[in-house]
Amino acid sequence: MASNSLSRRGFLGAAALAGAAIGARAAADPLVTPSQTAGPFYPNVDQADKDADLTRIEGHDGVASGEAVEITGQVTDASGAPLANAVVDVWQANAAGRYAHEADSNPAPLDPDFQGWAILTTDAEGRYRLNDVDRLLNSHPEAERAALIAARDPEAGPYRFNVVLQPV
Repeated sequence: MASNSLSRRGFLGAAALAGAAIGARAAADPLVTPSQTAGPFYPNVDQADKDADLTRIEGHDGVASGEAVEITGQVTDASGAPLANAVVDVWQANAAGRYAHEADSNPAPLDPDFQGWAILTTDAEGRYRLNDVDRLLNSHPEAERAALIAARDPEAGPYRFNVVLQPV
């Protein structure tokens, strides 16, 4: 009578083949950005200055509190083709973790020099760039940072956050 059980060696071999197949598939396809709802405290009061520099507000002499960081990224479709003229809508908390929104219960003060909201358009290669302040990234392990916003690009220096659209 033949046994239907799988030996440990057979199981490990099958697992290795499955892992290799999944890895090959992942390498062939770009990592699709997971679906998510809008984060907390989307701006509900319009502001004139929504450029790519959150560390300065047009008409103000001051600079936002906190360590300035550059964030770069690229927006692509699910096949990896860059999307030119894509709109990237970014809103952030200031260096103390406070959003400029009346529903934010964080008791930290607002920073009068922190812009907090930017609406960007990608270039011909789907790229965008943003100046921001580092509020929490350094307090989280490297593996968690990409889920928060970005991972530091070891070659280019800035934080990088790519957006890959999901097929519909």
